[in-house]
Amino acid sequence: MSVGRFLQQGAAGNADTSDDDFANVVLLLDGDGTSGDNNETFTDSSTNGFTVTESGSVVQGSFSPYGDNWSNYFDGNSDALTIADSADFDFGTGDFTMEAWIYPRSLSDVNDYNSIVSAHNPTAGSPAAGESWLFTVLNNQKLTVYGSGGTTSSSNATVSLNEWSHVMITRSSGTIRFFINGTLDTNTPSVTGNFNCTSAGLAIGRQANPDGSTTRYWDGWISNVRLVKGTALQTSSFTPSTSPLTAVTNTVLLACQSNRFVDNSSSSHTLTPTGTVAVTPFSPFKDDDARDITTDGGSAYFNYGPYLTLPQNTAFNFGTGDFTVEFWANVDTYRTSGSYFDCFVAFGHYTSSPYFRITHTGELTCGLVSAAYSSTSTIDTGEWNHFAITRSGTTVRIFVNGTLETTGTNSANLGNSSSVYIGTSAWLPTAEEMKGYLSDVRIVKGTAVYTSSFTPPTAPLTAVTNTSALLNFQDAGIYDRSGINNIDTVGNAQIDTAVKKYGTGSMEFDGSGDYLLCNSSEAFGYGTGDFTLECWVYKDANPSADAGIIEQRPASTNGNYPMLGLNSSGQLFYYVNAAYKISASASTALSNQAWDHVAYVRSGGNLGTLYINGTSVGTWVDTTDYVSETPLRVGEHAFSAAQFNGFIDDLRITKGVARYTANFTAPTDALPKF
Repeated sequence: MSVGRFLQQGAAGNADTSDDDFANVVLLLDGDGTSGDNNETFTDSSTNGFTVTESGSVVQGSFSPYGDNWSNYFDGNSDALTIADSADFDFGTGDFTMEAWIYPRSLSDVNDYNSIVSAHNPTAGSPAAGESWLFTVLNNQKLTVYGSGGTTSSSNATVSLNEWSHVMITRSSGTIRFFINGTLDTNTPSVTGNFNCTSAGLAIGRQANPDGSTTRYWDGWISNVRLVKGTALQTSSFTPSTSPLTAVTNTVLLACQSNRFVDNSSSSHTLTPTGTVAVTPFSPFKDDDARDITTDGGSAYFNYGPYLTLPQNTAFNFGTGDFTVEFWANVDTYRTSGSYFDCFVAFGHYTSSPYFRITHTGELTCGLVSAAYSSTSTIDTGEWNHFAITRSGTTVRIFVNGTLETTGTNSANLGNSSSVYIGTSAWLPTAEEMKGYLSDVRIVKGTAVYTSSFTPPTAPLTAVTNTSALLNFQDAGIYDRSGINNIDTVGNAQIDTAVKKYGTGSMEFDGSGDYLLCNSSEAFGYGTGDFTLECWVYKDANPSADAGIIEQRPASTNGNYPMLGLNSSGQLFYYVNAAYKISASASTALSNQAWDHVAYVRSGGNLGTLYINGTSVGTWVDTTDYVSETPLRVGEHAFSAAQFNGFIDDLRITKGVARYTANFTAPTDALPKF
């Protein structure tokens, strides 16, 4: 276990029920629930209890806007968060602190620097004294500060790849100190010159040059960036925080720790994303209790096609009265040109009914028959935003993340000319679909819930007085306890309570069209680091051909995608790059109607081991750089479409941690859920 992971154990709680490495769990399917449950039911939690109809496959799950532990993912190619030039970032000759949690997937920038935070603009030529600074990691994995007209100083110790590390650089009375996971480095140089920002402003995840001529992008995750001006928070070794950082005195930036791109310092700098940088709950911190979709929230994922409808009803006919429509949205992308738009909610044809959609320039637009009203801010992809539209009397208000942005006057008679469409428009349902997540869609007839700026919800919404419909998206029977992934239950994949290893149930697959499908996620990109794939399997019969237990390849494409599967003789195998890397012998074939624990572990960055019931059945030299641009399947082979026939329980994927490095005793109880 790395030092960085060890430092997080203080937040764990009871050691008998908590997993010290749960922050590294990127998928946990415990199989608990009610027999027959899947993820295809959508409930209206208002007192009306309207039937919700699914068209296509809307993917439901536990990814939600709620929680305290977040990071931002940067793809190493185009992703960054930029901030305008500010005197806040002119540290001059004084003391300062730069710190963050980082998870580098690689350190391969061609220009040597892999920027965490940068106020450096090389396009202006070689910077003069005091013009710029860099908080970065070099290709040799050394923590580095650059500034004072070209002075570069680095730690003697190195930062690990593919695991979370806390990094900090401070200056106190001219002395620079480097800290990696709280340990003071042996190199403490004297650097007394100016450290000031340039006209390029600041960038997180990229060098701050505005024209992009020198990239120096970050490849991986960054969490809890904190810049403190005038104070060296540490001058000797310390234990890093086991919970998200706060804005201590003199904090001028506190970012990459929220469900959206926001500076939580008192400066409230505007963060502008570029590329596809995204908010993710994969973070260095773990929760102190188990995740429950009913209290921690859920969402539905719409992928330019699927949508939901509520029936036409007078409950959605607002007339000339007050109303509220609100929801959380996290969009992957939206149309920036053409005749069509991405629509969130629509009550009928736009000439007679309200609609709510994104413009081509990124504003939220509310159409109310004779007029349209738009937010003043634009929607950024990859983050959660809370939207609320109300009418009180004749005053229309648009709120974005609790801030009142737009007011207008409207007395139109607002009807409901068709079903209510969620995830597309009512008049062009196959042309104006959205791509992204919605959470907590609430429609209230007769009440303007908000009339002035407010704090956005921090927990799932409830059915307040006059609620016409409430879609919390908490109906997933099979959901990810890590809170990272939404899951599509394909075919008849469902919970079964009669056959189980631990807990109240397991996941049943009948071998004919049943499997689980997770959205593509950067969390499943293990890079060159350690990881663990594991679960309990109960095989009813051998598959007709190779069947995936855990499969990350896209259909009909080989490459750096792992597959843990069973062949037609019931033998376990591990497959990657068009080759069987480990195949268990016939003598270790899994029996029918019996539970077996199976696991694949890469440890030390190069030793791959396949285990059955805690005993190694083969190894190979695994130096694969695992990519993550594909969905993950449970119970299916992407090529042959052969499905697993039986039950799977306690499936867990741990990123950055080799849980087993030698023969072990298979888990004797249900896996911890936090």
